[in-house]
Amino acid sequence: MFIQQLRLFAYRSWTGFGIYEAAFVSTEGGHVIESAVVCGDNNKWQRSSDEEESAFLETLIVSHLLRQPLTEEQTKSNDPITNWELTVPTLPKKPF
Repeated sequence: MFIQQLRLFAYRSWTGFGIYEAAFVSTEGGHVIESAVVCGDNNKWQRSSDEEESAFLETLIVSHLLRQPLTEEQTKSNDPITNWELTVPTLPKKPF
């Protein structure tokens, strides 16, 4: 997962596939997500409902980017088997 020019890209570490892209805007209190995209290719990611994908993206941001403890609800939606890449290359490895 990495942020570049107020965009977050999350990749599955073992495949290198891009799964999430989120665009942020600056606010007085920090940043908020303006828009987000999730991979729709079933060969790369088994997509859930919009609500579940939004919750999972939030979990990734809280746990991997902000390094904050997860709430009980976030812990339930966390997938401990899937590893996420936390590097900052200059360009996404593989387009969505």
